[in-house]
Amino acid sequence: MTTKDSKNIDFFWRKYKQDTCKENFDKLIEIYTPLVNKIANIYYKKVFISGISLDDCIQYGFVGLIESIKNYNIDKGSNFDIYASLRIKGSILNSAHTFSEFSNYYHWKRKLESQHNNAMSQSIVKLNLETIINITIDLGIKYFLSNDFECFIVSSENSINNTSKIDAPLAVSIYRAIESLDEILKHIIIHHYLLDESFQEIADTLSYSKARVSQLHNIAICEIRSKFLSPNKYTFV
Repeated sequence: MTTKDSKNIDFFWRKYKQDTCKENFDKLIEIYTPLVNKIANIYYKKVFISGISLDDCIQYGFVGLIESIKNYNIDKGSNFDIYASLRIKGSILNSAHTFSEFSNYYHWKRKLESQHNNAMSQSIVKLNLETIINITIDLGIKYFLSNDFECFIVSSENSINNTSKIDAPLAVSIYRAIESLDEILKHIIIHHYLLDESFQEIADTLSYSKARVSQLHNIAICEIRSKFLSPNKYTFV
C-alpha cells in the first residue's frame, strides 16, 4: 500500500468516525472488499469442505469485515488490515464448522508448523550456548505467533482482560516488533502466521524463490528476537 493510499483510507476512516452513516460505512466496505475476496479464496482452497462454495466463504468473510469495522477503534493506532484479516478468517472458519470438523485445515496448520521449524533448523551452524538461547527464544516467538497471537489481536480491541492465558506484555512487544519490520519481512510474518500461507504461496506472490522466503522468515524472527534482547527497545515484561 502506498503512502497516498494510506492517507486516502485514513480520510475515509476519520469521516466514518465522525458520521457512521450508511454512505461512509459502504465506502469502507468497498475499500476492504478485495481483502475479503483474497482471504475467502485462501480458505476455500485450504479447508476443502464439501457443501461450502467460494461464494459462501465470501459471504462469511463479509460478516467478519462488518464486525471489524463496527468494533475497530482508529484512535488506538493498531493495524486494521491485520485485525480485520483475523476476524474475516475467523468468521469463515467458524461458519464452515457447520459443514465439517476442519480436519483438512488442521492438517494444513501442522504442515506450516513443520515448515517454519525446518527453516529454522536449516539455519543452525553450531550449537553453542548463545545459539541454544536464541533457538529457545525463536521457538517461543513462533509458538506464540502460531497459537496465541491471533487471539490477542482480536480480543485486545475490546479488553486485554479477555486474554488471561496470554502474556500481554509479550504480545504487545511482538505486535510492535512486527510493525517495525520492513514491508517484505512484515508481509512474510503476517501472511505465514496469521493467514496460514505457506512459504511457496508467499514466494509466488512476491516473485521470490521458496528458499529466499524461508531465509527472510528467519531474518524476521531474528529481528523480532533482537527487540527483546536490546535494553533500549521492547522487553519480555
